[in-house]
Amino acid sequence: MDKSPDLDIRLLPWDTDFFGFRVGAIHSEQVSVASLKLLKDQMNEQKLRLCYLTTNHQIDEALFSKIGLEYELVDVKTTYEKKIADHPRSSEVLESVHEKSLSKIDIDSLYRLALTSGEYSRFKIDQKIGYDKFVSLYHLWMENSLNRTIADDVLVHRVNGQIAGFVSFAIKDGIGSIGIIAVDENFRGMGIGKALLKNAEARMKSMELELLQVVTQGDNKKACAFYEGAGYYTVSQLPYYHIWMNQ
Repeated sequence: MDKSPDLDIRLLPWDTDFFGFRVGAIHSEQVSVASLKLLKDQMNEQKLRLCYLTTNHQIDEALFSKIGLEYELVDVKTTYEKKIADHPRSSEVLESVHEKSLSKIDIDSLYRLALTSGEYSRFKIDQKIGYDKFVSLYHLWMENSLNRTIADDVLVHRVNGQIAGFVSFAIKDGIGSIGIIAVDENFRGMGIGKALLKNAEARMKSMELELLQVVTQGDNKKACAFYEGAGYYTVSQLPYYHIWMNQ
């Protein structure tokens, strides 16, 4: 992190509007006392309350102490990829849903399931964000997936009419991306998660995609094992810090 223009903190308008205070983001290949001092100065100049700092390696805590920055390592963002098999198969075809096709009970179930998928989210880990904001964020993510603002499809798995799990996915630049996948705790151990993933893969394969990506939290060991067991391989791990300024 230095004074070159491409390393300046970027103001994040959406996050700023959502949280009600100025939020920025920056990526640094290497972090030093000098670079953290510059970060602090830039946050003061831009009147930022929060900055998302990503870097290639975890930072020595002593560096933050020397500068007097309030920080938290909130995630090790883990990105997986997988080449779709020639003929991905699933034993069942799941239901594609849209906000207009669902009852209020179904939508409430999906909101609840979306929250369970965020158990290791950095927005829940960082208690300064506030639990209500975490809930609002995941509700909005689910809402915008159902109305197709950020997702190309949402598939649900039902058991006796009840939604037991769902998966969302999106396509961008010829790459398929798994958004949220969650299974109700009362229906776990039944292979529903695998069925959801296989269905999403089959849908995207039918669109002539060859590469899939999914991002999860490094501390979410079950999710990591789930994707690795399904043939996904790690392509990057990115430590994610929340840097706060007292105002």
